[in-house]
Amino acid sequence: MDELFRLIVIYISSPWKSGKYLIRAYKGLNAERNALQTAIKALGLRQEATTSLDKSQNSVQGSGCRFGVNADGKELTEEDQVESLKRSLEVLITEKSRLEAAFRSDRKALLMENEALKERLTKTADETEAQAEKLENRLLELRSKIKLIEGDREKELSDHGSVLAAIQQQYAKECVNSGQLERQITELRQKLREKDEISKVLETEIVSLKEELSRTQSEVEFWQKRAEKTPAIQVLESELQNIKQNSHQESSKNEITELKRKLMATMNTERESRLHELEQRLQDLSIEIGDFNRIRSELQHKVDQLEKKNKDLEDDNAFLKASKSNEKIDDESMDFEALKQNLVEGAQKLRNSKLTINFYELLGLDETSCEQKQRYEVLKDEFEKYKLKAEAVLRSRSVKNDALENTGISDTLSLLPVSDCSSCATAQGDLRHMRAVVASLHDKLNSLEIDRANAENSYEEKTAQLQLKIIEMEMAQENSASDLRNQMHQKVVEMESEMQKQRIRALNILAEKENELEITKAILASIRSQPNVDPVDPPQGTSFRSVKYRKSRSNDLFESHASIDERRSRGIKFAFKRDVLDHSPSDVDSCPSVVDEHHLGKNTVISNELFIF
Repeated sequence: MDELFRLIVIYISSPWKSGKYLIRAYKGLNAERNALQTAIKALGLRQEATTSLDKSQNSVQGSGCRFGVNADGKELTEEDQVESLKRSLEVLITEKSRLEAAFRSDRKALLMENEALKERLTKTADETEAQAEKLENRLLELRSKIKLIEGDREKELSDHGSVLAAIQQQYAKECVNSGQLERQITELRQKLREKDEISKVLETEIVSLKEELSRTQSEVEFWQKRAEKTPAIQVLESELQNIKQNSHQESSKNEITELKRKLMATMNTERESRLHELEQRLQDLSIEIGDFNRIRSELQHKVDQLEKKNKDLEDDNAFLKASKSNEKIDDESMDFEALKQNLVEGAQKLRNSKLTINFYELLGLDETSCEQKQRYEVLKDEFEKYKLKAEAVLRSRSVKNDALENTGISDTLSLLPVSDCSSCATAQGDLRHMRAVVASLHDKLNSLEIDRANAENSYEEKTAQLQLKIIEMEMAQENSASDLRNQMHQKVVEMESEMQKQRIRALNILAEKENELEITKAILASIRSQPNVDPVDPPQGTSFRSVKYRKSRSNDLFESHASIDERRSRGIKFAFKRDVLDHSPSDVDSCPSVVDEHHLGKNTVISNELFIF
């Protein structure tokens, strides 16, 4: 009975029973206890009755009626006791059958639950294996992606090398083009120097022509003085005086006209020959000036072509800058030492070449300013010389006028009436015309000299501007190259840091995946290593509460597997991994011990309550 009561208490104290089952079991146990108490009391009264009957057989027979009445009463009570025993036994039998039926139904339910749990365990094992396979496939995909990334990295490096080689080739071509342009500039400078020499030769010719003009003027003065000293002129003067005295005579007019004609004939012969020579010389000078203008126009055209080429080079340089800004350059291949070495080698080649190159002019140093000052001083001296020559010419003209006034021819001509001295007036007009022509020629020479000086100054200014532009372009190209190097170096450093971060992330992901695989394998091994507990005959250390806890644990695992899909759909990839890491096998192993402790505490509480009742 004690063993049965203990099993019943254990069965009733199972944690999966609800409150109504506990109340019903408690009522059944109370009824059984009352039936057993009545049976025990009846058995105790029956034993007392038998002992009392044995004692009363030796008593007095006079009390027979009373004893008979008492015996009948005792028999009635014994019958009641038998009935009560029967009723108690029936109650016990019914309760026992009811408990057996409940126990069988619970056994069937537990067996069904055990089968369901086994099916769930197999499903969870299959799901975990499928997840493990998925994780392995994911690992393989990640490794393949890492290999692809490394291959792309190698391709990018090779592309960078090819781009750098192309840029170096383009830079070499640009260096060759710049060298060709420099050679063209040197050739143009040589041509300009030759033109300067030609202009100097022209200046010497102009000086010689001016000297010839002065000589001719001196010759004219000499012949004028000689003509004044000749007796023919004196005779003519005396005749003119006689004609003045006899002005009222009509025959004097014819004589005066003849004298004027003779005088003009003698003066015009030499004048015409000299004028012809001067006109020929002026034609030669105009031809030379035309050649000089043509040469200047050619030089201007070449300068314009050079400016166009310079603009084209600037556009190409801007395009190269724009193209280089979109490309990546390695800092190790184009550093400052390499550029310095290339510059030294180029300078050495230029020194070894046969061409005469002024590095000061090429690099735009201070020597150009000294040369400009020297040229300015030379031009200033030439201007002073031309100024003195012009003053000398003007003085010679004034001397000629004074000589004519001193001879008295002007007085004689002025004394004549205008109508009578027409030849003298024409001679004076011709002389004035010649002077005007000579003055215009001097003005043309001065204007040509000024134009030549302005052309030289403009050419020097343009050459200086071109040199400054070339220097600025070289500096801008160097600055842009340095900026591109810095940018490419910074971009390469950033890409390397990003690649390093990606590698670290990939390694961390692989490590996490491996840890997850190990954890899942350990969980599967722990689940498979757990023995299948029969609910009918549980072991000594387990209980129904542990079975229920494992059932709830399997439900939690199933719910956690269902929540994994939800978390993956929401984008939370690593939450389940941390949950799996938190739910370690040690927790799974420690659960039965906790359940057993709770079960023992619950049993002690129930037993105490039973003893109280």
